[in-house]
Amino acid sequence: MAEAARRLRVRLEALLAEYLGARTAASAVRLASTSWARRDPDLLRAEDMPAVKRGLEPILRTFLGAEVTATVLQRLGEGVKA
Repeated sequence: MAEAARRLRVRLEALLAEYLGARTAASAVRLASTSWARRDPDLLRAEDMPAVKRGLEPILRTFLGAEVTATVLQRLGEGVKA
């Protein structure tokens, strides 16, 4: 289970790094997972993704704007599955 959760975190960070860079992506995932999903990023589950996406949305809007954020959130929903 822990290995699958780590892979989920890594996939999330990799996708976000395309838009935010590696460090900012890791920080965004950590913030969204701990604040919104109430879970350590290395323990994320597929069921946590709606909460993580809600947490990422304001961060992404700040950096990327509304249109790109919508695209990124859609990609997260399609491409990041446990």
